[in-house]
Amino acid sequence: MTVQPEIVEHNQPTNPPGMTANAAPARLSGAVRFARAVFMLLAVAFALCVVIQVFLAGLAVFVSPLNWVSHINFVHLFEFVPLLMLMLSFIGRLPKALRWQSLGLFGGIFFQYFSANIGSKLPWAAALHPMMAMVIFWTAITVVRNAWRVIFAARED
Repeated sequence: MTVQPEIVEHNQPTNPPGMTANAAPARLSGAVRFARAVFMLLAVAFALCVVIQVFLAGLAVFVSPLNWVSHINFVHLFEFVPLLMLMLSFIGRLPKALRWQSLGLFGGIFFQYFSANIGSKLPWAAALHPMMAMVIFWTAITVVRNAWRVIFAARED
């Protein structure tokens, strides 16, 4: 009597992160779920704030230079949101990519301050200010999409 070796298929899908062997979603604690929900809300709010910030710049350029005050002051309402998102990404056990993207958003805002204030010495750097606004917006939308996939993928299964 010979024993046949068990045939293992190498193209079998493995369980995605957060899934148990029986393909049921792993239970997340209330703190993790809460952190993920707040992260998602902050990500959406941040993206909307970037749109408003660009609108205020447009008002200053095309309507009245007096609107620069609103543009300058409005950023103070949301400039630290990416740092809150970074902290929540750890509590919510979100992927490292979302952590880096949150940090990147904060770095983008820091660069905006630099580019706005260096104009007299390096005019080309000041010209990067509106371009960086587009990068920040694109990154903010990417964070929203990635967070949505992570947070709501577990609910669909």
